[in-house]
Amino acid sequence: MKKFISLFALCLFGFAAHAQMFSYGPVAGVGASTYAYDGGTASPQLSYQVGGFARFKLAFLYVQPEILFQSLSSKETDLDLVLTHNRFDVPVNVGWKFLMFDVNTGPMLSIPLTAKLDDLDVKEQYVGAYLSWQLG
Repeated sequence: MKKFISLFALCLFGFAAHAQMFSYGPVAGVGASTYAYDGGTASPQLSYQVGGFARFKLAFLYVQPEILFQSLSSKETDLDLVLTHNRFDVPVNVGWKFLMFDVNTGPMLSIPLTAKLDDLDVKEQYVGAYLSWQLG
């Protein structure tokens, strides 16, 4: 009976030490974005993203939906105009954790919120919501 209780306790500790099946947290980042057009290329400005994620582990794979608010800016150097656009991104990645690396891929829905060229509203120049694919 003592062996059975010891074995049961060991198994219980093993299950408790196993990685969580569900996790979540914040996402934040900064970067620089640029764009090309017929007349040249714009210089990058500071851009940022904030949001959150949830991760569901299934065997050796995980599914990670996220919701991100992105603000992207670029400056056209010849005319001194700044293009700023804000959008929501909703990626749903399927991935695999390998050592300290995450390898993932999945679709991403982008929903434009605002687009301004200095004070001029140019959102109507953008396509509505669109679907893309990402790999990371």
